[in-house]
Amino acid sequence: MELKITTIGQLKNSPFLELQNDYVLRILNFSKSVGIKNLIIQELPISRKKSIKERKKEEAEIISKHINKSNFNVFLDDCGENINSLDISKIISKNSFSGKNLNFFIGGPDGFNADIMKTTNKIISFGKVTWPHKLIRVMLLEQIYRGITILNNHPYHRN
Repeated sequence: MELKITTIGQLKNSPFLELQNDYVLRILNFSKSVGIKNLIIQELPISRKKSIKERKKEEAEIISKHINKSNFNVFLDDCGENINSLDISKIISKNSFSGKNLNFFIGGPDGFNADIMKTTNKIISFGKVTWPHKLIRVMLLEQIYRGITILNNHPYHRN
């Protein structure tokens, strides 16, 4: 399985980029044991349109080019199902050997438009709190790493 994170926005040289790279290395060290062959982080441009509605529409058009219906697509959005680390490990486990790739999508600062939300297999949330856009990517990577360690019975995750 290929694991892909598609996100609106870029991490330039910053502590967030350092954290991202650290978790990517951690994930790749354990990934083969759970059927993950590759990890890709794809950064897409943030819309510069004036209104929220226009920005969401433009970003939806950009994101839609990266949605493959034969994959398992997960959107991160505050209206999604509030999940925990065990839930992430189940998403990984369920898709690891199914022949489908697992794609996570992080929208722009304004979120996703309603039409693009209909194209996903699952919508998840890390709570109702508003998180900085750059931080949510690192949080997702940490949770993917944690999920993989759960599947490997590694002591990183403690109940």
